[in-house]
Amino acid sequence: MTDIVYQDLDSRQIYVIGNQSMIKLANANVLLHGLGALGVEVAKNLVLAGVGSLTLIDNKKASLNDLGNQFYIGNQSITNNLTRCEASFDQLKNLNPYVKLTARNDDLASMNPNELENLLKRFNNVIITDLNDLPLLVRINEICHANQIRFQFGDVFG
Repeated sequence: MTDIVYQDLDSRQIYVIGNQSMIKLANANVLLHGLGALGVEVAKNLVLAGVGSLTLIDNKKASLNDLGNQFYIGNQSITNNLTRCEASFDQLKNLNPYVKLTARNDDLASMNPNELENLLKRFNNVIITDLNDLPLLVRINEICHANQIRFQFGDVFG
């Protein structure tokens, strides 16, 4: 029954991208770092598209700067001292209950090399936003490349 409901919900998407692409999307296990302006938009689109599982990582506290560009953060998030990940989680989860969504408040930069590698190996797609540590980005890229994990990096300046 769940497959029928799921297929009905995604019928227009299946028509556009095809069954094989929908299967790949449903089997995707994605790690997304950074829930700033770009990251939250990526997260929203992945959840709405029906990605199989999405793990969010962001340990930055919600701030006044986020109010103008992160649409899931409000004054209450700042008052409650929430991370951007915590502030966004419930609203992202409500977009699509079929997506397995998890949140972590980890700091990738503080992980030792083995911890970082073990974390990344759990995913088949890694998306990094809002991280300007070039040596860390190179290390993440190397781990992903060595383990045939898809890696995307993006940021917004200006």
